[in-house]
Amino acid sequence: MMPSEFAPSSPARPTLRPENPALWKRACDLLFTVVSDYVTLIDEHGVFVDANEAALEWLGTTREDAMGKPIATFLPPSIVQERTGLYTRCAREREPVCLEGYIGGVLIQCNLRPFSLEGDGGTYILCVSRPVRPGLSDGGVPTSRAQTHDMGPLAKLTDREIEVLGHIGRGLTTAQIAKAMHRSVKTIEWHRVSLGNKLEASNRVELARFAIRYGLTSVHADEPELEVAGPRTLDGAK
Repeated sequence: MMPSEFAPSSPARPTLRPENPALWKRACDLLFTVVSDYVTLIDEHGVFVDANEAALEWLGTTREDAMGKPIATFLPPSIVQERTGLYTRCAREREPVCLEGYIGGVLIQCNLRPFSLEGDGGTYILCVSRPVRPGLSDGGVPTSRAQTHDMGPLAKLTDREIEVLGHIGRGLTTAQIAKAMHRSVKTIEWHRVSLGNKLEASNRVELARFAIRYGLTSVHADEPELEVAGPRTLDGAK
C-alpha cells in the first residue's frame, strides 16, 4: 500500500475525496520525497506500512526489511511501551497527538495524525517527527511531555552537566552560565572539564557542536518542566 493511496480524516470530515486524484497522488509522493522530517505510516495495530528515506535512515532500516513489522521493532526498549500505547490511542480515538521526548539523546517532537483509506475500513497514522527547534510548530495540537526517554549518549551525563552543556550550546560564557544556574564560576568550569572528558571534546566549540547536534539548545529554557534535566529524573537515570 503506497502513501499516495491514503486520504486524511478528521471528526468533521471522515474521508477526503479529492476532485483531482492525480494531483493528490503527486502531492503525497512529494511529501515522502522532499520533506526532510521523518515521515512514517503506521496501521492501527502499530505495524509499519511505509516511510520516507529520512525516516528509514533514522530508524536504521530499509523499506523492504521494515514492511509488516511492528514499529516497536525499531524503537529503543526504554520508550516502546509508551510510544506504542500512543499510536493505539491515536488510532482508537481518531484524534491528533503531539508528543515531545528524547530518542537517541535528541529531543524529538512527534506529530501523529489518524488517516482512513476510502473503502478500506481501517485506520492509519501519519507520523511526522523532527528534532525540537525554536519556532517549531505543533500544528495547533496541545503538546504532551513523554514520561519515558532514550537519552542515548547523554545518559552518561549528570542532570547538571546536561544543563551546563545546553548553556554552552547557546553561546553563554562561563560567567553567564554561573549566574544563570546560581553557581560559582569555579563550579561551572569543573562541570565543563567533566563534560569534555565524558564526551571526548577538547574545547568549548566541540561541546557547543555536541549540544546543537542533540537539540539541547532548543529546549525551552523559560519552562522548567521542559528542561533537559527532567527526563532523567522521570526515567530513573542518575
